[in-house]
Amino acid sequence: MLGLDSIKLVSSLDCINSINDNVFQNDTSNLSGEVIKHKKVLNGQRLKEFGFEMLGLKNISVDYLKGELLMEVSAKALKHKYPEQINLNTVEQEFNNIKGYNVIDFNTPVLIDNANVLTCDCTNDLKLTRDVSKVIKDLEVFRFNQKYDCTTYPDKKNSYEESIVFDKNVKSKASKERLTIYSKYIDVTRDNKSNRELLKYVDPEVFINKARFESRHTSFEQMRKHFNIIDLSLVNVLNSQEQVNAKIFDKITNIENINFENLQNYKRFFIMSQEMQMSNLVKLAGELAIVIACNYNVDLINSIIKNSKTTNKTYARKRFESIMKNIDIAGRELEIDKSINEIKSLLRAA
Repeated sequence: MLGLDSIKLVSSLDCINSINDNVFQNDTSNLSGEVIKHKKVLNGQRLKEFGFEMLGLKNISVDYLKGELLMEVSAKALKHKYPEQINLNTVEQEFNNIKGYNVIDFNTPVLIDNANVLTCDCTNDLKLTRDVSKVIKDLEVFRFNQKYDCTTYPDKKNSYEESIVFDKNVKSKASKERLTIYSKYIDVTRDNKSNRELLKYVDPEVFINKARFESRHTSFEQMRKHFNIIDLSLVNVLNSQEQVNAKIFDKITNIENINFENLQNYKRFFIMSQEMQMSNLVKLAGELAIVIACNYNVDLINSIIKNSKTTNKTYARKRFESIMKNIDIAGRELEIDKSINEIKSLLRAA
């Protein structure tokens, strides 16, 4: 089921019953010399003064000239149900909880039925069998895919990678893709006001070893394409059967029009670079090239050693035996591929 972490939406004013003027400020315009109070927006300072809870409520504005209600919310408003994200089963509770903050009163079903999505973050939280930070580091190997820019962000307090972002190299808004992958446990346990409030309702332990896959959608063309819909009503978006993040992840990891062996070799060196000095890696690369050329066959390697002019053939044999035994190239490479296959399977099942 499609899940959203945040939504910016627009709806008609028909759904509004009342607003709390104490926490809104008026925006005015001059029309034919007459000052018109046509818009009300939330005032952050007044919210603090009156002690209003704002968990999951980012912004609200009421535009009387356009007849529009603009609202930006996040799944944190779901409180106990936050891990479920905003979906068809939780969307009504999301807005009922927002209404419960006594900032604005509206008819929830009317709001939901009339709302159109302006931007949204589509999310999947996956429970992985490997440590999330290691998986994120492994995913950096897909820098090899030149169709996407890849950026990693290290955790400031730890030695591991906190998140990785893939941005598609295109100019067309409809073809834009951004997939961010990060540790959800680190995200919710980061010390800030919003998280401290959220953790009153949610045990952070539920996010251990969970990787969040999050795609950002900021244009109508992009949303119509990725959600495979024409009408961007909130109900239509939540009803979409498209596996949005699964398809983006497939395009990042299914690298076409390249030499497969080149990619496999890059994976090998990428893995080894995490544990070796560059000088040792260069030396090992030459030895590994022989191993690959011999198709990992010990007899073929020994044949080359036997026919070589090296004086210490015993040392050479032991050296290659050590490489074959201790580097465990096939096994380590398999860990990356196992992670990729696990992620694809989980995204398709989400």
